[in-house]
Amino acid sequence: MRVLKSLFWVIILFNLVLGQQQKIKILDVNVEGIALTDSMTILINSGLMPGKSVSGEDIQKGVKNLWALKLYDDVKIYIEQQNLNGVVLKIKVKEYPKLVDYRIEGRDKVDKNDVKAAIDMYKGGIYTPYRAYKTINNIKKTYREEGYLLAEVEVDTTHMTANKVSAIIKITEGKKVQVKKIRFHDNEV
Repeated sequence: MRVLKSLFWVIILFNLVLGQQQKIKILDVNVEGIALTDSMTILINSGLMPGKSVSGEDIQKGVKNLWALKLYDDVKIYIEQQNLNGVVLKIKVKEYPKLVDYRIEGRDKVDKNDVKAAIDMYKGGIYTPYRAYKTINNIKKTYREEGYLLAEVEVDTTHMTANKVSAIIKITEGKKVQVKKIRFHDNEV
């Protein structure tokens, strides 16, 4: 939804100021909100470099390219200044935090290595809600394969700093589900 909202504002902004097909020169690009990545990474991936002439479509493509990196929780592009020579753009991003470490709580009945193999996060990597979601589903699948159909998994995070988190993967294993007896009713064959 945030991608659509960001794209909506970029489209409106450039339709009003520049027009969709008109190209305008980028005089400078300021990047805000970065701590884990550098501004050159953002400039290269967005394709919005000083000296380049761009249209509204190029700006839209830049936003999409930055979202595709899956490093940012939010991406916005603004016109900071405008004159007859061109524009100064501001790219404002909100980075996902870095995962400092994680630990597993509540695992007793399934092999520790099987659970670790199901985790879709790694120390030093970027922590995203999608990675947490995949980790939860992968661990639940591992438990289902072992017969623990009622296992519950959640991921809690603690912010160490503004852009670093620690995660706790909490597992409630529940009882093993087994079929003891099968009865057929009203079956004549």
